[in-house]
Amino acid sequence: MYCFESFLKGYKPAVLMNPNHDDENDIRSLIGYPFVENIQVFASAGQVLYFQNEQLKQDYFYQSKDTPDPHSPEFHKLLGITLGFPPKASQFYSETVQDESLSWKKIGFEYCGICCVGALEDIKENVEWFWQPH
Repeated sequence: MYCFESFLKGYKPAVLMNPNHDDENDIRSLIGYPFVENIQVFASAGQVLYFQNEQLKQDYFYQSKDTPDPHSPEFHKLLGITLGFPPKASQFYSETVQDESLSWKKIGFEYCGICCVGALEDIKENVEWFWQPH
C-alpha cells in the first residue's frame, strides 16, 4: 500500500502531496479534505498537506507557529509526527537533518503505507508504536 492509499483508508493522519508531480486524479480525490498550502520541504515548495479532519489541521497550525524554517530539525520533527510517523523516528530524522554522521544508523520502516526512517537502536519502540491504536 502506498502512503496516498493509506491516507484514504484512514491509517495516516495526513499526507503531503505535490500538485506539480503527483497524479491529478489522486489530487482530485482529496477535494473536501482540510489542507494547508505552500508547504516547503527542502527544495520542493508549493506542496499541500492534507489532513483527515479539521482538528488535525488546527493542531498542526498551533504547533507550526514556532517552526517556520523548512530546513530546521523542529520543522521535520513536527512534519513527521503530523504524517503519522512514530515520535522517536521523527526525532531521529530531525537530528539527521542537522548531523549527517547519524545516517549510518538509519533503518527504514513501512507499515500500512506509512514509510519513514528511524534509528537502528529504536526498532522495537518504533514497531510497538505502529502496533498501538492512535
